[in-house]
Parts: sequence; structure tokens; C-alpha cells
Amino acid sequence: MTTPLPSTPARRSFPIAWVSIDDLLDYCPSASEEIAQFTEQDLEYIAGKIGDALQETYWTAIEGVLNSYFNISKCVDGEDSSTTKQSDN
Repeated sequence: MTTPLPSTPARRSFPIAWVSIDDLLDYCPSASEEIAQFTEQDLEYIAGKIGDALQETYWTAIEGVLNSYFNISKCVDGEDSSTTKQSDN
């Protein structure tokens, strides 16, 4: 039996977006009465739809951050082509 890896910052998930009543009110103050009536389920639904819409830009952003901060260029088939790897000369 194997022991699971401990939860470390590199293994945990971190939220990157939140949906709040305040955000919705700021975006659409003219609908404040309707928005004030939203339930937690309504916010979960909205958050899910926003997450679906952001899915493609999420992966593009990961690629950009890995490249900018860690010098890892586009990953192909699970392997990176980091420019920090030494070449066989």
C-alpha cells in the first residue's frame, strides 16, 4: 500500500476567480433588485457558466505564466521544451 503525497502548496488547488453579489451589482447596478434575490445556487450556476467561458483562456494564461516566470515554453504531450535544459552538443 502506498502513502499519498502530502498536501503541499505545489499539490493543492488555489481558486483563481470568484463570483460575488458585489461583482454582479458593480457590473449591472440597474438590476440590483433582481440580483439581490439571487440564491447560493444562482451564484454557483453563474460561476459555472463563467468558468466554462474562461476555460480556453485559462490554459493560454498557464502557458504564458510558465513561459514568463519559469522559462518553460509550450508543453507538448506532457513534456516541456524548457530553454533551461542543456542541449546535447
